[in-house]
Amino acid sequence: MDEVRTFWIIAAANVLLVAPLIFFLIRTSWRARTGRVLAEAERIRFQENEQRLRSMLEAEPHGILVIGLDYRVLQLNPAGCLLFDAGFSEEIVGTDLRTYIQTNDCLQIEEMHRAAKEGRETCGKGRLIGLSGQVRWVEVTFVPLPASDGTVHAVLSVVRDVTEQRSADRRQALQHAVAKVLAGASTVEQAVPDLLQALVVNLDWHVGLFWRVQDDRQTIICTQDWAVDVTMVQEFMRRRRQEVYAAGADLPGHCWARGEPLWVEDIARDPLLTRGPVEATGMLHAACAFPIWLRAHVYGVIELFSSEPQAKDWDLLRALGTVGRQIGLFVERTEVEAALHENEARTSLIIDTALDAVMTMDHTGRITEWNAQAEQVFGWSAHEVIGRDVADTIFPPSQCLIYRAYVQRLLEPQDSLLSNRLVEMIGLRRDGCEFPVEIAMTPLAVEGSVIFSAFIRDITSRKEAEQALKGYAQQLEHINQQLDVALREAKAATEAKSSFLATMSHEIRTPMNGVIGMTGLLLETTLTEEQREYAETVHSCGDHLLTIINDILDFSKIEAGKLDLEMIEFDLRLTLDESLDLVAERASSKGLNVACLFHADVPRHLLGDPGRLRQVVMNLMANAIKFTERGDVVVEMTVEAQSKGDAMIRVAVTDTGIGISEEACERLFQSFTQADGATTRKYGGTGLGLAICKRLVEMMGGTIGVMSRVGEGSCFWFTVNLRKQADGSRRAHLSAAALAGLRILIVDEKAINRRMLEQMTKKWGMQPTLVQ
Repeated sequence: MDEVRTFWIIAAANVLLVAPLIFFLIRTSWRARTGRVLAEAERIRFQENEQRLRSMLEAEPHGILVIGLDYRVLQLNPAGCLLFDAGFSEEIVGTDLRTYIQTNDCLQIEEMHRAAKEGRETCGKGRLIGLSGQVRWVEVTFVPLPASDGTVHAVLSVVRDVTEQRSADRRQALQHAVAKVLAGASTVEQAVPDLLQALVVNLDWHVGLFWRVQDDRQTIICTQDWAVDVTMVQEFMRRRRQEVYAAGADLPGHCWARGEPLWVEDIARDPLLTRGPVEATGMLHAACAFPIWLRAHVYGVIELFSSEPQAKDWDLLRALGTVGRQIGLFVERTEVEAALHENEARTSLIIDTALDAVMTMDHTGRITEWNAQAEQVFGWSAHEVIGRDVADTIFPPSQCLIYRAYVQRLLEPQDSLLSNRLVEMIGLRRDGCEFPVEIAMTPLAVEGSVIFSAFIRDITSRKEAEQALKGYAQQLEHINQQLDVALREAKAATEAKSSFLATMSHEIRTPMNGVIGMTGLLLETTLTEEQREYAETVHSCGDHLLTIINDILDFSKIEAGKLDLEMIEFDLRLTLDESLDLVAERASSKGLNVACLFHADVPRHLLGDPGRLRQVVMNLMANAIKFTERGDVVVEMTVEAQSKGDAMIRVAVTDTGIGISEEACERLFQSFTQADGATTRKYGGTGLGLAICKRLVEMMGGTIGVMSRVGEGSCFWFTVNLRKQADGSRRAHLSAAALAGLRILIVDEKAINRRMLEQMTKKWGMQPTLVQ
């Protein structure tokens, strides 16, 4: 059809150009033969043919151009005007055809024109730029137009717009090339370079870049690239690999953020591209980018660059979007396959390294899989055992019927709970040795059939251990019986000891109290100096002995768990004062200053055991006085924490005595322990006092400790958790109300005493003034 159309076009052009010459020849010939009438009739017929041919040219959908030997357009039809975006042919006639041809295609057009001038018909493709700047792909045919003397005096050009066809062909070829690459690749890393090459080559562009969204989904980086001529853009691609973009930054970032293909017709003037490396090449003029979607997120972006400006092609953009989704499906498939392979490898590794024998059987009972441990347990290699009947291979004849009944029960719906249940049986090794095994089987439905997986464990060692355990259990039972007898005997001994201690407590304390009381009365009578010395010695030794007896009895009660704490109302300040009164005389006899600091925020009215609290305070104060030759002994009472109903009270007893080494501090609160033997010999004591204090403090919900430096003194402290009395705060307020606002002068040579009195008076609401 195209050949016929071309023929008629050429004929019409020849008629238009040589019509006068033909008319002259015909007229002369017919004048010579038939005369004037025939010539006139022929002229009318020729005019009709000329008009018919002109109508054909105007109706022709393809552009028809007559081009001079100097490339100037001599004539063109209306379809040709449309190709040039011209309203009238006069806009094109007389202009050089080469001015409308893309620079890269001019050489081809010149060669085709030269061939037509030499009398040859030529055909080719190129890009035609219209007056509006629109670029069209056209298919051009050049046909020589000979003159009457046979020489070519012009060139006829048939121009067909193939832009849409070429775009469709290019999209189809592009998708085919991408599909071919993806079909032949197994990983994304392997596919990307070939994908970039296929995209660049099929689009006839220059550079392709692959951008990967990082795992934290904060940035995107260029990981791979491809170029037609790497040497021309080597520096550009190197710099691209160094760039990192956030979502919305530059063309890759915009494409990632928007999740759709983008097109840049002119890099130099488009705001999406703010970087310099592209423009610095001087060779890249257009760009496009499209996202690769992986499920609900953008996995990456492919960015393409052209060495020429490119008008936006919406169809191509849609095709690139399809390519991006196609690549995303490939990525998803490779990830699934990789996960599947990893899972298979992990499963295979688990089975091969399992401590149990693992095997698989088909529905007939033939072995299909056999792990390494199964080889160790039964002595058969996988090569030897695959295909054998499992019952005849690993069970003795006496167990085969039991095994088959077990398998049959597994297949019955009512016995589905038997699946994966451990069953003990007797196994058979290759050498004929029988041994106990534990087997768990599971039926699995696969492709309409049933297979069985089995886990078998050699329990020989366990059975031997069970037998040994039975012997141990019997021995243990015998030992427990002996322990029970010993426990009853120990309990009886404890009861006897408690009874003895109770008796001794009464038998010892009664005469001791008489000794202490009578010596006290004796000291109040008139005695000689020698008699007084003897009486004081007896009185002192009696006190000391009674203290030892009390400590031993208290410790025994604590050890036996028979010491109970009272829960009564008491005044904490009064309890502390009573403790001070009991040791004040002893401190005064040594010339020591004893002071008490009772902080204002410490609650006074509490619930607890004041006797045991007083015992702890007195013990710590007695020790402080005992080991201090000069200086002060200070008792400070604070509150560590308190709520509406409870208070954690802290009591610290600080002295300026001999101090204790760090090593000795670690064992101070152990029973029957003092700092060292020399201390015991010099100061006496049983070493039970602090141990009893520790137990009592812990029974009252607190802790006890010490801070000390040798030669500087010690600070023994403890905490106890005590409940508050319901109306304690109200009573404290009423008792202090009478003193509120009164001014008081405090005079004392000891700073610690002044500080103590200041704290007390401030708590009562008074206004103290201190004087030394």
